[in-house]
Amino acid sequence: MITFIKRLIFGTNPNDFNAQFTKCESKMEERFLLAAWPVLRQYGRVVTQHPLGSYRLDVALPERKICIEVDGRDYHIKPEQVDNDKRRDRVLMRSGWITIRYPGREIYADADACAREVEAIILRKG
Repeated sequence: MITFIKRLIFGTNPNDFNAQFTKCESKMEERFLLAAWPVLRQYGRVVTQHPLGSYRLDVALPERKICIEVDGRDYHIKPEQVDNDKRRDRVLMRSGWITIRYPGREIYADADACAREVEAIILRKG
C-alpha cells in the first residue's frame, strides 16, 4: 500500500524523487521539494542542484528554463549575497531562464502555496 501511495504522489519511478531529494542541501529545500514534486513532475524533468555554468540551481526544470531558489535567512540576508543573487538572476534571465525565489519563511509557512504559485507561473509561461 505504501509503495502504491509513493508511486501515486512521486511518479512511477520513486527513485527519481529519491535521487533528487538526497541532493537537497537544506531542510527548506527538502520541504519545498516534498510539496512541489507532485506538481512539478507534470511539467518535465525536475533536477535539484542543477549545474548551469558556474552556478548551481536549487531546483530546476531545465527544459522549461525555470529555476526555483530557496533562500535561507542566515545566508541570503547579507548585503553581498543579496547583490550576488540579483546579479545571478540577471545572468540567468539573459539566458532565457525565469528565477523564482522563496525565502525560507514562506516555505515553512506554506510550501504547498509556493508549489501552486510555481505551477501558475509555468502555465502562464506556456
